[in-house]
Amino acid sequence: MVGRTGEAITHLAEARDIFERGGLELARIFGEAPYCLVLVMSGRIAEGVGQLEATAGRLTAMGQEYARPYADFFLGEIYRNMAAGTERPPWPVIWQNLGFLLRNVPFAKRLARRHLEAALADFRRMDFQASVVLALLSLGELHRAEKRLRQARHCFEEGREIAVTMQDHDLVAKFDAALVAFG
Repeated sequence: MVGRTGEAITHLAEARDIFERGGLELARIFGEAPYCLVLVMSGRIAEGVGQLEATAGRLTAMGQEYARPYADFFLGEIYRNMAAGTERPPWPVIWQNLGFLLRNVPFAKRLARRHLEAALADFRRMDFQASVVLALLSLGELHRAEKRLRQARHCFEEGREIAVTMQDHDLVAKFDAALVAFG
């Protein structure tokens, strides 16, 4: 997150290799999602998304039921950021990911919504309240960007209520800031 993605990729790849060589597949999973996200952040978008999907499938097959909802959440965030289009990647990144971008950017909002809604439903089922709150915040921001203001407000109000019960003042402040626009 401080712009040293090359270093992060190197360190996370080394850790993944050590876990894999040692037969510690379950330990490896803790480095897998960050590794995939760093790939995306470093401009290797298609590779990061593909590995995130593959990891979720592999871990789900191993009985790790939380893998799919977290993959859906991260994918939802990736597609939501693509849909926002506030920052255009440099040309080399666009060129390297051209096929992926052409296939996904036109549908990024729909993909973001699908993944975030799936993550939210699973987080609710698993009673992962902190993750429910984060999914509601992200989904609310997506709804607001799509001018679905009623749905956005509902997400922000519900998320704020849960954040209050969790006594997470930082998240409450984020929801308060999001709700200011609604008066």
